[in-house]
Amino acid sequence: MNGPAIRDDLRSRREAMVERLRGWVEHESPSRDKPALDGLAAKIADRFEAIGGAVERAANSSGGDHI
Repeated sequence: MNGPAIRDDLRSRREAMVERLRGWVEHESPSRDKPALDGLAAKIADRFEAIGGAVERAANSSGGDHI
């Protein structure tokens, strides 16, 4: 795929990408709120798995789990 084709492809998917990013940005995840942080980690992990990524989750007892 050449530069203009990549640009056109990204432009055609811009709205969907912005909406997905908005969902992550707007997810309430205060720094000391483990359940909220874990929820955000799960949301991100789910998306990566949905597009074929392999996700490993590392428990973190003092904050949100790492993915």
